[in-house]
Amino acid sequence: MVQEHEIVISPTTAETPAPSRETKAGHRGAFGRAAVEAALLALLLLFLLIRPFILEPFYIPSNSMVPALKDGDRILASKLSFRWGEPRRGEVVVFYGAEDSGHAEEIFVKRIIGLPGEHVYISEGKVFIQGMPLDEEYLHGIPYGNYGPYRVPEGTYFMLGDNRNDSRDSRFWGSIPRENLIGRAACVFWPLKRAHQIR
Repeated sequence: MVQEHEIVISPTTAETPAPSRETKAGHRGAFGRAAVEAALLALLLLFLLIRPFILEPFYIPSNSMVPALKDGDRILASKLSFRWGEPRRGEVVVFYGAEDSGHAEEIFVKRIIGLPGEHVYISEGKVFIQGMPLDEEYLHGIPYGNYGPYRVPEGTYFMLGDNRNDSRDSRFWGSIPRENLIGRAACVFWPLKRAHQIR
């Protein structure tokens, strides 16, 4: 006599329903959000690490550096520039005001014109360094006025705005100590239509 055997299907061999499209999409969406959040956190941490040592953003509140910089521009300043090298004539720099100028806590952006120990004077708007006229292709308009002669003290720099007729600079509050320099103005990053390297 043939014995009947009951066939038992264990839970492990039972068919498992395939994940629905909604479940897969939900997993992908959650993964995408997590990836975006991780990337944003990494960028934030990178910015917090970079800002004190390498790059720092600044806002331009006036037209004293037209045409290179305009009121409302946002720039990045390289804070490493002057750790590895000396400031050079013609560089646009970010700095704190002179201690005895009444603007020691304010931040300015101007161009280096006179180097330590040099003699500077301005005659009818034309700048002379050590008695020689300075070629300034970056100027806005035709500058006027006279200044000096002035000897730039050692360890300091004589700063002028490119928009010479609408700029308060070293002609008004003297030269700027080396330790007041924050960094070299590297580029305009906002507004996007004005984004460019600063020269």
